[in-house]
Amino acid sequence: MSDVLKRFAALEATRREQEAALSTTVAEMEEMRPLVVQAMQEMGLERAKVAGFNFSLRPRYFPTIKPDNYPKVVEYMRNNGWGDLVKETIHPSTLSSFVTEQIESGGLPPELGELITVAELQRVSVRK
Repeated sequence: MSDVLKRFAALEATRREQEAALSTTVAEMEEMRPLVVQAMQEMGLERAKVAGFNFSLRPRYFPTIKPDNYPKVVEYMRNNGWGDLVKETIHPSTLSSFVTEQIESGGLPPELGELITVAELQRVSVRK
């Protein structure tokens, strides 16, 4: 058999092993995220540097439009200068970004708050 085919097969095997290992690592990290959030909160930390990695704790907001209110939310967004966020539908990540921006700049407009629910989840981000 050709050396080229053997080498390629070996590389494919290595790639699959590394992808499996990475998948396991990512899954373990996701399981640990709530523990990291809890530990940072218990220590009163919003930021930390460990082993060359910068950890920061900040809320993420996950809004949900109440089903009966969808047309009202679209109308509200269009009537208040945010119509460019509305297509035929409002993409969840677009709505999440918008709600985060509103909350961080002073609060969700009360009229919109009556139309959607917002869950807040503390997330930790890690950067090197």
